Amino acid sequence: MRGFVCCADCGLPMASTWAKGRNDYYAYYMCRQKGCPSDKKAIATGKIETALENLMQSLTPSQELFNLASEIFRGLWDSRGGLSKSGATQMRVEIGNVENLISKLLDRLVKAETTTVISAYERKVEKLERKKSF
Repeated sequence: MRGFVCCADCGLPMASTWAKGRNDYYAYYMCRQKGCPSDKKAIATGKIETALENLMQSLTPSQELFNLASEIFRGLWDSRGGLSKSGATQMRVEIGNVENLISKLLDRLVKAETTTVISAYERKVEKLERKKSF
């Protein structure tokens, strides 16, 4: 929460720091503004986090805010649904194009007489089949 925790006396952001205890290090917030009555007074992060948790639990959104958020999310959901439908339509068109190309290649394959041409057509058809499956 560094940068968001402000001093109660001067209103400026508090610095986060670590203090060494007997066996471990402990996190604190401290005001470092010269002239502030709370200058260099440390507050344990646990106290601040508990106070923030209590504050967050006491907050409830108003009905207007809830309705506004609901409308925003519904609009986003609907736009995503439209994008997925258009994407599915585009995929169906692409699969149809690939199937037409495969059909044309198979017709050419039947008419081909050279083994190198036949193997080239077979490789191309195999690639298109893999593309169609994805």
